[in-house]
This record gives sequence, C-alpha cells and structure tokens, in this order.
Amino acid sequence: MPYSIYKSPLRLALATITVAAVPAAQHSSPADLQFIDRISAHLTSDRELARTAEATAQLSALKSFAAVLMTEREDQLNELVGIRSRLTGGGNSAPETRTAEPPAASVSTSAQAGSGSDKAMIDQFVRRHRAAILLARSQAANGRDAELNAFARRLTYSESADLPELQQLRAATPSTSGGR
Repeated sequence: MPYSIYKSPLRLALATITVAAVPAAQHSSPADLQFIDRISAHLTSDRELARTAEATAQLSALKSFAAVLMTEREDQLNELVGIRSRLTGGGNSAPETRTAEPPAASVSTSAQAGSGSDKAMIDQFVRRHRAAILLARSQAANGRDAELNAFARRLTYSESADLPELQQLRAATPSTSGGR
C-alpha cells in the first residue's frame, strides 16, 4: 500500500513533464501561422517601399522616416521568424510569402517614385499602415499564441503612432511634387 501513495505523485510528475515536453507545433494554430505569413509579406513589401522612398523621395523628412521604417521592418521580420520557428518546432523557419498581397504594389511604387511623387508614397504608407493595424488587431483579439499576440499589439501601437507623423509629412509636402 505505501508504494501506491508514491506511485500516484510520480505518475503525475511524469505526466506534467511529458505535457511540457510536447513540441509547440502541436499547439500552434493554423490562424496564427497564417497571420505570420500575411504580416511577413506585408512587412517585406513595406520594407521595399521604404527603401524606394529613402532613395527617391524629395522630402528629407520622408527619407528619414523611411530609413527608420526599414530598420523596424527588419527587426519585426526577424522576430516573426523566431516566433514561427518556435510554433512549428524549428526546421524551416522562414515565413511563407504566398498571400493576397498584390505584386503590382511595388511596380506602382517605383513608377510613383520616378515621377517624384512624395505624396503618393506617403499615401501608400498610410494605406499600408492602416491595413497592418487591421491585421494586427484581429490577431491580438483572436490569436492563440501569447507571444504572437503581444507582437500584434506592439505592431498596432507602432503603426498607429506613425500615422500622425505621416499626415504631417503629407501636409509638409509641396503640391508641386505631383500629388493630389
């Protein structure tokens, strides 16, 4: 009889260790992984828009904004690679890039930049920030992974904080640069 007293706690301890050792991939939500894929493609496209703005914008403040944004996007993409790796149990940690993101966005960005349209680039940044906010809010409210939800909340905050600066940049852009 004394053996059965110790046997139960031992089984409980082993069960706890076993549950804790289950790979995160078994607990990952397809919706969480889909968010990582969609927001990664979005952030990659933003980084390219920022690269174009830094190289071709006429407004120095827009060039500065773009330089900071490129660094932020790189950091965010690296963080997402780490989260995805944890959720999938390692291996190929690169996020999928197949999304509904239109490839024409980068083409139109180059055309707008070539025409010297700082306002058009700013408008595109505003649209993209608003889209990222919508994606991130949905993830923060509905996602299953706490770390990914925290990332989404930080992204919502940073994108929201950028919008007033973008509006100020747009207001400071001369109307002769081909904008609306």
